[in-house]
Amino acid sequence: MRGEFFRIDPLAWKKACGLSHQAMTAYLILCRGTGVDHTTTGWSSNAIRDRAGMRHEAARSALRTLFDAELVQPEPNVSRSKPRYRLAQIGHGDDEFEPPWIWIPNTFVDGAGNETPPLKRLAQLGSHKTLATLVSLYGAHSLVECHGVDAGLLRCDVEARSLGTFGKWQSIAYEPRESVPKFNPHHSYSKYLPTVDDAELFEALELAYELGLGCWELILFRGDAETGEVIHPLTDQLILAAKEAVPDRHIDEFVLPFPRHELPALACVFRLHYLPSTRPTGEWLEQCKTQVRHWLDHYETIMEDVAIGRLHAETG
Repeated sequence: MRGEFFRIDPLAWKKACGLSHQAMTAYLILCRGTGVDHTTTGWSSNAIRDRAGMRHEAARSALRTLFDAELVQPEPNVSRSKPRYRLAQIGHGDDEFEPPWIWIPNTFVDGAGNETPPLKRLAQLGSHKTLATLVSLYGAHSLVECHGVDAGLLRCDVEARSLGTFGKWQSIAYEPRESVPKFNPHHSYSKYLPTVDDAELFEALELAYELGLGCWELILFRGDAETGEVIHPLTDQLILAAKEAVPDRHIDEFVLPFPRHELPALACVFRLHYLPSTRPTGEWLEQCKTQVRHWLDHYETIMEDVAIGRLHAETG
């Protein structure tokens, strides 16, 4: 399908998460098999069997479970040899406050290249919570605004402290090793998640990280991480350039120069590994390149001023 992605109703997915792991997996596969309407599919138990690695009877049982839950219904007037199904759209109708669609990359079901697809790996592990959480978090994935899952919903805050000033700048030290995940159960998207239990959520994210399905990325925000705009991702190249721009060398791992009146927030944002081939994804990739180039030039300019003695460090 053009764009290489498919969509899921978040309320339908939350309902599927209350069923068996096999039924959840089957539902996701049927959603992957929809056409341009994202509602009807010609995929059936054979597709479920092949893509999930289930035995045929297990795939048929999962499909019956979805029928009983009224998440999937057979289309009328079609042959048994070529069935078609309609997926329930629980949260979407004429309400202007409809929940956001969850957009999933095809590679989550199909895999990339010759790898075992993520969905099949999770099916083999029987990791119900991780599958439920990852799919739900795609609905809160905001690459352009947060470089990952909305930081207002989920993040690790990093402690910051000022080390001193030089000219109009201050040296700010960050200590990410002390950060712990923080989940906001009052965020507007939290009601679409299958669980709001911190322990379950973080356990699912840990397994996703171990499987290479997501990672924590350091992102610098203006103001605060919950509502502030992104300044730039903290890449290795920018970490080195920023540290070189500070007059006095410090043992702190991350030291950044910023205007005296600013105290940017540094946070770890969870970014999902498999991304849909969409315009926002392309915009985000270009945005990353632009941000890194701009701030490399910025830090190098400060470093040059420090090197010629134009700026002097003051402690206090």
